[in-house]
Amino acid sequence: MELWVDVCGKGRRAKGNSDAFTSVAHFRPADDKGLFAEARIRSDAEPRSYDVWVTCEDSDGKATGTLTVIHHNRPSPAAPVKAGGGGTATLAERSAEDQGPGTRHAVIGLVLAGVAAVAVALRSSRRRRGPAGS
Repeated sequence: MELWVDVCGKGRRAKGNSDAFTSVAHFRPADDKGLFAEARIRSDAEPRSYDVWVTCEDSDGKATGTLTVIHHNRPSPAAPVKAGGGGTATLAERSAEDQGPGTRHAVIGLVLAGVAAVAVALRSSRRRRGPAGS
């Protein structure tokens, strides 16, 4: 939450505290508007009013205020979210037939290897016979 005070006169620093804050809020100058700080509210803060105390560090100024924590439900997804893994969710939906080599690819590979073996055997047998007429 944002906090603004103008009780420090020409003071340039202040500290703010509350039982609702996660830590002390440190105020610094903010243009001509006085001093500014940001504070975080504890995630386990009960819904109720909390006192806020601000003390100027380089002057005698002090201020008090109140903040109210209101209970609210955290949003949750209404349906499964397609998140994580980038585009892998759509890839996971494909059937096993579409993924990588299968039986069809193995048979084609064996046929090509057989054709290559026959071609090498024929070529080798022609070289052994030598030129015609010798």
